[in-house]
Parts: sequence; C-alpha cells; structure tokens
Amino acid sequence: MMCRINAIHGSCDLAPEGMFITDPHGNISVNPMFCVERPDQPSAYATSCGSLANAAPGKWGVAFDTFKRQTTIRNFEYPGFFAYYSHVSNTVGNLYFGDGLRNADLAFTV
Repeated sequence: MMCRINAIHGSCDLAPEGMFITDPHGNISVNPMFCVERPDQPSAYATSCGSLANAAPGKWGVAFDTFKRQTTIRNFEYPGFFAYYSHVSNTVGNLYFGDGLRNADLAFTV
C-alpha cells in the first residue's frame, strides 16, 4: 500500500509554477522573488507531468478563497488527493488520504 501511495504522490504532487529554483550547486530551494499572479487559475500550478492547464479536462479542481487568500486544489483521478497554496504565507502542501484506487470513471464525470 505504501508503494501505491508513493506512486500517487509522485504523479500528483504539485506546486505553483516558478516557486522553486535550482542554485548553481544543483540544490532546489524556494525562489525568494516568487509570487503567483493568478492563484485561481490551473495554469499557475504544475506537477512533475507539467502544467495543470495541459491536464485532461476534469482531472483537477481549483478553488480560490479570496478572503483567506488560499487556493485548494483537488485531484479527481485519485479521490482523496488535495493540495493547497497560501498566498499570505507563500507556502504549499500536498495531502493524500484515499484508498489508493484510481477513479476509472473520470471520463464520464466531466
């Protein structure tokens, strides 16, 4: 089960585009000049597979709370995977608490 959850995290973990940079030594660190222009748009976020804007329609859901200035992102292919981005603290987090099963009916739920 742990291998399955790690595989789901590997394919779904996301962060805003440009939030992380690579220094001259090859270390990944947070970009100190980073700011999301449109936190309510899927194109502002990316996984290891690329931008959410290029993902299959209906695979991701993006909701932005203007009062808290926080974006919540859901993955509908793997129900139970959530991510957040806080515009206030400039932090991102990913969480999965599901049964490890892929939603095979994703194409029919769009």
